[in-house]
Amino acid sequence: MDIIKETVLDYVSKPSVNNAILIKGQWGSGKTFYWNNVLAPSIEDKLKDGKLEEKDVAVKYISLYGLDSIEGLQKEIFSQFINFKNAKEGFLKKHKRIKKGKLALNAAKFVLQGAGNYLNIGNGELKMDFNNLVNLKDIVICFDDLERTTIDIEKVLGYINTLVEHSGVKVILLAHEEEIELEKYKEIKEKIIGKTLLYELNVENVISQILISDLIENQILINDLERNKTKIIEVFEQSGSNNLRILIQSLGDIESIYNVAGEEIIQGLNDSIKDSLIIFTLALSFAVKTNQISTKLFESTSSSQDFDSQIIGAKMMERHKKNDGTYQLEPILEFSKNFLDRYDIERKFFKCSELLVCQARLDSEKIKGELNFILQIQDSKPSNIDLLFGLEEIPDNKVNEIVDDVLTQIENGQVSLSKYSYCLEIILMLIKEKIIQFDEQQVYEKFLKGIDSIRKNGSLTDSFQIYNNLSQSNEIKIKEINTLIQKTYEEMKSEHTYKKQFDFYRSAFKSETRTIFLQEFHRNTLQLPSNIISPDEFFNEGLVKFTNKELRQFNMSLRVRFKNFTNMTNDEKQWLNGLKTCANLFLQGKEEKKLSYLFIEETIKTIDELEVN
Repeated sequence: MDIIKETVLDYVSKPSVNNAILIKGQWGSGKTFYWNNVLAPSIEDKLKDGKLEEKDVAVKYISLYGLDSIEGLQKEIFSQFINFKNAKEGFLKKHKRIKKGKLALNAAKFVLQGAGNYLNIGNGELKMDFNNLVNLKDIVICFDDLERTTIDIEKVLGYINTLVEHSGVKVILLAHEEEIELEKYKEIKEKIIGKTLLYELNVENVISQILISDLIENQILINDLERNKTKIIEVFEQSGSNNLRILIQSLGDIESIYNVAGEEIIQGLNDSIKDSLIIFTLALSFAVKTNQISTKLFESTSSSQDFDSQIIGAKMMERHKKNDGTYQLEPILEFSKNFLDRYDIERKFFKCSELLVCQARLDSEKIKGELNFILQIQDSKPSNIDLLFGLEEIPDNKVNEIVDDVLTQIENGQVSLSKYSYCLEIILMLIKEKIIQFDEQQVYEKFLKGIDSIRKNGSLTDSFQIYNNLSQSNEIKIKEINTLIQKTYEEMKSEHTYKKQFDFYRSAFKSETRTIFLQEFHRNTLQLPSNIISPDEFFNEGLVKFTNKELRQFNMSLRVRFKNFTNMTNDEKQWLNGLKTCANLFLQGKEEKKLSYLFIEETIKTIDELEVN
């Protein structure tokens, strides 16, 4: 039984009252939601079925937050009975409660003028007794945010008392009463407020109300939330916030992700994936908005695989710190333990959700890309590498088989370089614990071969998280592997940069790729290719084949790129001077005049100007 609802319905059903009702509760506890979704509809139904059946039932909601005068409050009440869109259609006929006296006609005239501020006419202000413009008898008004009003509390409650005793208004107040610290409030309250009811959030009831309200419209999400109701309650209670606003906002974020992804992708995802998305988004929202974790905690985490690797790293670091007496739970591990580990969810991280919750970025490309990727792989079995990183998933009789397969992949360079460090640490730990019987030196040599294979044949794309995924172990072999991983990464990075420069500047040699080169040249952060393409090769294979329009565009890009000659390295200066020399030699002795020569001369002048500046 809802005691608050029954008490309020009894109050509004009385022919007359001489006091107001106060419903108190903490900020964010859901008082406003409770009013909008439970009390207001119940009051309307009650009054329509009761003695007031033939009357104009009016149940209004007004927030006192931001109001700074009684007159402003009166205007707000009056405005509740005016629909500006229908003003020209005769709002007096449509609103039974607006009195048809002279003042009301003046007000109507004013509204129809369509003034921006409907309380000002010309240079003067229209003075009206708003209480006499509207018949307030038997209407119900909910005044919210009593503790946030800047109007003197004595005046507010005095005005509310006038509404109750003289205008026949039934008043329900919503407030976080503990925030009203004025002594005079306590004195006045006894005279004006008849009953004080404590609203305490019942999250199970609220979630049920949310699912049948219009807050969530996506029917697929409504079904998924219904299936996860118990887990949602647990996440909410575990957060310790008791703040309904965070819950509602988080559910809104999830609906945004569902809507952007589209029905085809969402319906294609397994329930276990959607459950994971819901729980992760809720958990992250509460952790961030209650300041339990930083919004930047997952900035460098690009995928669920990265998250899993970081968790493994944090667990390993936790083990080392416990051993040396400096134990302190890593933030990412603390988040996982406090919010995720208790739930049997298939996936513990969604980048699209993290971007929305932590950075307020509704990235449609990321949402569709990530969820579509999951859709393609969701039915595939976890790899042995994944099983090794989540040891608890490995049956006792499969440990040797899985480790052996992982070592084969390691040796052949088939595992991301970013996973080598923790992989070695886990395997060495299993050896030391005598769970597996492998020779440490042979294991170490397999890792050396694998890293060498990656250096020769691997891709840099899986290696950008290298420095975040190095074991903190003090074991000599692991430290040596870490050093080799970093060295290999830097070599691959250098080779990658070289190839990127090589490909970019050679795109100027072909007409089909030259447009992209010219569009990107002034924005490209790579240095001029002094050690990749000689000025002579660039001029003869590229520049001299440019159309006149392309020559002009290259010249303009050159100016934009180097507004100040001192921004260039010495190698770049020498390269530009070499390009200028090539151009001068090309033009030397040319008796025939061509328009293209004029644009090449412009490029020479640009280089001269850059050199002077």
